[in-house]
Amino acid sequence: PAPLQAVPGFDPSKGAPVINVDVAGEGKFAFVELRDEDLASTAMTLFQDMDLLGRRLHIGRPRGYVDPNAGLGGLAGMVPGGLPAAPPLPTVPGLPPGMAAMGPMAA
Repeated sequence: PAPLQAVPGFDPSKGAPVINVDVAGEGKFAFVELRDEDLASTAMTLFQDMDLLGRRLHIGRPRGYVDPNAGLGGLAGMVPGGLPAAPPLPTVPGLPPGMAAMGPMAA
């Protein structure tokens, strides 16, 4: 984890950078789960093709990975999760918050 702590923008208050490691294939490859998307993307860029104990690192996303920001265009990064914040719902005295936003039920 020490090299990951040197990654630009690393924030130790968010917790450990590595969530899980699973070494497989008789030590020839491993699956490393990082804390968040930004840290994973930065680590992939910095450590791709790095020499580690005489072997070159090949880093990639898991099979079937879907970029959570793909297709959002200008909306990505507006709020956590890449979606714009919803406006507050109106309130009506005597009703629980949010009930005023509900319309009539379809027959």
